[in-house]
Amino acid sequence: MPSFKFNKLVRDKLPEIYAKDKQTAEYKILTAEELRQAMVNKLIEEVMELRGSYAKSKKETTEELADIQQLVDDIRSEAGITLDELNEKKKDKEDKKKKWMRER
Repeated sequence: MPSFKFNKLVRDKLPEIYAKDKQTAEYKILTAEELRQAMVNKLIEEVMELRGSYAKSKKETTEELADIQQLVDDIRSEAGITLDELNEKKKDKEDKKKKWMRER
């Protein structure tokens, strides 16, 4: 039987899918710190994919942005940051940028 190493952050129940197909999979449940690092690494990977797809098509760009948004939401949630807190911080940054632009 062929084997392969799938050293990826798995979020879509692949071990259960493999079990149904009578295949075996070795996997590791990550610690909180390992999960945070894996999510950041995955975010970097997705941003690089966006970089490669950005000029290709709206569809590909939309797909990559959706992956990035999902990871941002996951990281925010894992860090215990509410959506309201994040939006407040975004507004603060937008306000500072607008102020800086007016002062130029």
